[in-house]
Amino acid sequence: MRGIFQTPVFPQTMSRKRFQLIQRYLHFNDNNAAGTNEDCLYKIRTILDMAANNFRTNYVSDTEISLDEGMLGWRGRLRFRVYNPGKITKYIFVTCRFMMVNVDL
Repeated sequence: MRGIFQTPVFPQTMSRKRFQLIQRYLHFNDNNAAGTNEDCLYKIRTILDMAANNFRTNYVSDTEISLDEGMLGWRGRLRFRVYNPGKITKYIFVTCRFMMVNVDL
């Protein structure tokens, strides 16, 4: 069962220690601003804003785009989990998937 979830390319590319070292020192925002900012994504906000601006200016769709929403059960701690009392799994994490269909008229 564990073999299904393994991705051998990652350990072949770099060791866990090297990944943790990069993860520790790679920052996109100032940590001192965390106390004044209530944005939970403040650490990656600059990268998200740059990516959103690049998509707005550079991406032109020549296909039809479909958005599919799904729900996953979640028992961990997340700010953006959703409580749904009508479901068997009360706490869910909403996921989205984009599908692009090429349309030739």
